[in-house]
This record gives sequence, C-alpha cells and structure tokens, in this order.
Amino acid sequence: MSVNEEILDKITGDAVNIQRYEASVQREIIRDLKSLEKQLVTELRNSNAVDAVRQQTRQKRLKALIAKTRVTISDAYTKLSKEQITILREVAELSELQAVSAINTSIKADVIKPSLSTTTLNTIASDTLIEGSPTKQWWARKSTQFQDKFEDTVRMGMMQGQTTDQIVRDLVGTQANRFKDGALISQYRGAEAIVRSSIQTVANTARLDTYQNNSDIIKGIEWSATFDNRTSQICMSLDGLQWDMDYKPIGHSKPFVGSTAHWNCRSTQVPVTKSWEELGAKGKFSEIPESTRASMDGQVSGGKNYEGWLKTKSKAFQIEVLGVEKQKLWKAGKISFSDLVNQRSNPLTLTQLQNKIKPKPKIVKRPVPKPTPKPKPQTTAMVQDALTIQLTKNATDSRYLNSTVYRQPKEALGTANLKGLTNEASVMFQGFLDEADTVVRKFNVQGIRRITNTGRKKAIAMMGDGNFYFNKKYFNNYAKTFSADEIKELKKFKVAQQKRKDILKPKLDKAKEEYMDARRAYLDVLDQKGKVSTALTNEVHRLNEKANKLIREYNDILDDNKKLADYNFWVERNKVSKWKVGDNLSERPWSVSAYTKGADQSMRSTVFHEFGHQIHQQFGVTNVSELKSPPLEKALNLLFRRKGIVKPSKYSDTNSKEWFAENFALYARGKKDLVDPTLKDLLSQMEKGVVKDADTLNDWYVASKKLRFD
Repeated sequence: MSVNEEILDKITGDAVNIQRYEASVQREIIRDLKSLEKQLVTELRNSNAVDAVRQQTRQKRLKALIAKTRVTISDAYTKLSKEQITILREVAELSELQAVSAINTSIKADVIKPSLSTTTLNTIASDTLIEGSPTKQWWARKSTQFQDKFEDTVRMGMMQGQTTDQIVRDLVGTQANRFKDGALISQYRGAEAIVRSSIQTVANTARLDTYQNNSDIIKGIEWSATFDNRTSQICMSLDGLQWDMDYKPIGHSKPFVGSTAHWNCRSTQVPVTKSWEELGAKGKFSEIPESTRASMDGQVSGGKNYEGWLKTKSKAFQIEVLGVEKQKLWKAGKISFSDLVNQRSNPLTLTQLQNKIKPKPKIVKRPVPKPTPKPKPQTTAMVQDALTIQLTKNATDSRYLNSTVYRQPKEALGTANLKGLTNEASVMFQGFLDEADTVVRKFNVQGIRRITNTGRKKAIAMMGDGNFYFNKKYFNNYAKTFSADEIKELKKFKVAQQKRKDILKPKLDKAKEEYMDARRAYLDVLDQKGKVSTALTNEVHRLNEKANKLIREYNDILDDNKKLADYNFWVERNKVSKWKVGDNLSERPWSVSAYTKGADQSMRSTVFHEFGHQIHQQFGVTNVSELKSPPLEKALNLLFRRKGIVKPSKYSDTNSKEWFAENFALYARGKKDLVDPTLKDLLSQMEKGVVKDADTLNDWYVASKKLRFD
C-alpha cells in the first residue's frame, strides 16, 4: 500500500468518527429543542389565550403570548448558536490533529506539526461559510422560522376554534405517529442539517488549511466522496479528481468547489504527498525511513468507496463503527449500506473522539502558544453602553404610557447615566440589574427604561415609571472589598484610635473645665470693675492654649477615623439579622438587606426593592388614568390595613408600597420565610401567571380574604 493510500485509509476512518460525533451533537440539539417545545407549550397553556370568551381578551392574551415566546425562542437559539461555535472550534482543532496524525503515521516520521493558531481555529469555527452564510446566521434564521411556525400554528388553530389541547397536538404531533406529524418537526430536521453541514464544512476547512501549511511535502488534494444511494451526482463526479495547492485542476477542467460541494455534503479531501524524488531528501525529510521512501510515489491514492473501505477492516472495527446488531445484518446482506451511514445508532462523544485522535505511540505536540491576553476589565463606560442597548429596547414597550405622573430625569429614554460609579460598582450593578430584570418579567411587567443618579444625598435608590435612580456614594461603597491583610490592619488601627480617644477624652474634658474656671474668675474681676492681674490673664491664655491643643489632637483622631468609614460600612453589612416572624418587632432591622451577609448583597437587595416598586407601579395598568392609582397599589393599600400582616423590617412600616417592595426583595432573593403569607401567595400567583391583569388580581383579592382573619 502506498503512502497516499494509507493516508486515504486513515482520513476516511477519521471522517467516519467525525460523523459519529456529529450524530452525538445532533442528539443534544434535538434534546434542547424538545425542551424549548415543552416550555412553549407551558407558556401557551398558561396564557389562557384560547380559553378567553371575549375576542378582545383573546387578542390581547395572544399578543402577550407571542411577545413572551419570541423572547423564549430567541434566547434558546442564541444559546444553541454559542454552543455550536464552541463545538466547531473543537472540531477544527481535532481535524487538524487528524490530518497531521494521518500523514505522519503513514510516512512513519514526524515531518509535519500542528500549526493553526488559536485565532485561525476560532475564525474557521465562526466565519466559515455554509452555502454563503456563517453558522451564526443560519441559527438566527432557524430561530425566526421556529417562531413563525409556532405563531402560524397557534393563530390558525384559534381561527378554526380549536381547543388548547388540539393546538398543542398540531404543534408537537401525536403519539400514534410518534410525534412526527407536528408542525415543529421540520425545525428539528433543519437543525440537524445545520449541525451536519457546519461540522463537515469546518472539519474539511481545517484539513485544507493544514495541507496548505505543509505544501513543502503536499503537492495537491484529492476529492474523496462517500458512496451510497444518497451520494449526490455532484460528489460522484468529483470523486478522485485532484487539484494543486493553488486549487488549479490537474488532468481535468472542473473548478475546486470548496470544502463541501453542497448542503449536507459528506465528502472530504485527502492530501497527495510528493514523491521521494520530488522531496529531494533535504532537511526534515531525511528522517523518513527507507522502508517508506519507495511507497512515496506521488501518485493518486486509488481510493475506494466507503463501503468497500469498511469491508477491508476487521470485524471488531466494523462493530465499533456500526454497532453489534447492524454489523450482523449488514454482513448478512439483510440491510443496505445506506441504512448505516448516518451513524445515529452508534454516536461518539467529544471525549471519545479526542481519545481516538491521540497519536500512538508518539504524541504530536502543538507548539506552546503565546499566552492569550487577559480580557480587559470592564469599565463604567462599557457597562453604560451595554445597559443602553437593553434600556433602548425596553423604552419601546407599548405598556409604557409616557405619562408625567413621576418626576422625569433630564436624560433621554433608553439611556444609562452611571457617572460617578467606580468600575467595580458598575459591573456589580449591571449583574444585579440583569438578574432583577429576568425576575420581574415573570410578573408580566416591562423592564426599566432609564437609569440615572438620584442627586439626593439621603436616598439610596428610587424608582418611578421605569426610571431607576441610584446614589453613587452608597453604590460605590457596596462594591468596595477588603483583603484579609487589610481587614487585619484596619482592626488594629480601629483599636488604636479608640485607645487614643479614650486616653485623650478625659484630658480634654479636664482642660476645658480648668479653662472655664479661670475664665469665670477673670470675668468676675471684670464684673466687679476690678483690675485683672497679669498672672490671671496669662493663666487664662495658657489654659485656653492647652485646651485648644487637645481639641486639635482630638479632631485629628476624628479625621483619621474617616479612613474607617468605608470599612465600618462594610462591617455593618456583614452583620446578619436573626430576626424571624414572631420575634419582638423592635428587634427588626431597618432594611431587609440585613438578612443577607455582604455589602454586595445589600446592593442586590436594594435593586430588587426598587424593581418591586416597578411592579406595583406598572402591573395591570392599561391607561394613563390608572397610573395615579394602579390596580396593584389599590390592593396593597387594602392588604396593608389588615391586622397581623408581617412587616419584616422597620422600613416596611412606612406605607403599603414600601411594605410590598421590602417583601418582594425577600421573595426574589429566596427569603420567603420572612415574607407576609398573603403577599407571598399573591407573588406566587403572579409569577405562575394566574394573576396577570387587573381582573385576575381582583379575583385573587376576593379569595384572599379567606387566607387570614381580619
């Protein structure tokens, strides 16, 4: 067997393994899409759009359902796209190692090494075109198609008067037909096609780049098609044809079509090495053993088709590729080879594939890459830009009625003004905003649309009509941290300062008293119109100077103590309140942020508290007149008057709105044992979508009277 024939044999086997890995990836994709399908069905059922009696209500609920499912589908496909790019990056690297191993093993010398840089591998994974578009664009299109198919099926079902169950069957199919008759089944086939095409295209592209990087030993490439009854006419006509390293035809006139010839292409390309004479036996090629040199004839590989190739392998290898049962049926001629090529019955995981590629006994070592530069830390400006994108989108939400009930900041809608925040505080703030936004949307309320500074010294944060106001002083302090060594030094400093203060304070008090006694004596003489002695005057001045000196020293201690202000703030927020329902009310903390440890968690609690205000201000509001007295606020006013309600903090005593915001901050952070039971039930029903507008809120309130004694 010539060297080129051995290379073909090995790369064919590697291509089979890539197809088996492809089958494993397809299974994961289908599992993710089934999970998405299940989530959409749940959202459809929870929307109650189909069951509404009034046409206006049906349309309103359908509109809300469509808006919600668009976000769900978009998020799912965005995640799929990112995961696939990671997989393709791994496929590119593995394919290069396959090609290197196949050539070195066939020649029996390490004449080539992996040389594709990290940047090149990333580019192959993200930018390689499949039918003119990169993978990311294909997934974006599939996301739109999935949404369109879902919307069309739901709308058609509602027009035809179908029940929710009937629409669900139209979407997912029936058990009798193994769920292959649903409207969404075509989306699964489309996803499988993207996986198959992208993996094959990236694998071939990485191989071709490897061949190009080793043109000193490789003089051309040869097309190798997978032959069965599903092989396209295009690939059949290309099989066995060769091109030089500039992709110019050798012995024919057909142009090189690229790494794949068409959608779902399963062909690959193998290298044609130079003959021993063409190499000239210089440099690294002198390492090639004499036993190999004669088989390096530079001729075509004389390839065989896929099935013919597999017949030359051992029974154990055939079983590894096909599985035990299918190998028996194929060997007995009871099934055709076309039943086997998709590898669905015997997929490979990534780890298994990587283990197969490891050269034995020699391991090809990749040159040590230069350290990847660490990503630049995020700045306030970067966070501000990122938030603006989401806020701009939120500002277009039709549920905002653009009223002037709340004070409007000078900044434009859809903007984030984080001026004055440190980089650390900005990044932390953004994380909690994203978390709160995800939570609040479960309550059928729009996201906030503007962020700016409060401009008020005492207020930590405020919310009004989707405008989030923050106090830069507090938010910067929330983000400050101290190392173990810093804490140790600050503790020492605090003790020393207190000791200095304790020693100085009695001295200062005594000096003040002595000065005041001398001054009173001085004034008594003047009152009696007597002559003040020089000795008494000097004594008053001396005692005054002594007292002033001690005052300055005492003030210096107070000024030094300002260095401890941030540390004291941090210490206070690391104290956790142990108050629980039923304990003495006077022992409650001022704010519910005290129920969690850490200054960062205080910021988190503050953010959730303000988003609680966003909920009671916006929930169920459908016209401008309701903004002054929103439906939820009316219910909260009534609940706040009930006897025995749980007020988990002293701040929650203020009014019904602060009571709700404090309880919501606890509920959203998982501290539900401290939440008022009636309010906890309301929040739970809102989160589940049972209470979703003014009407259902009213129904809940009527029923809630049974939840506690008034």
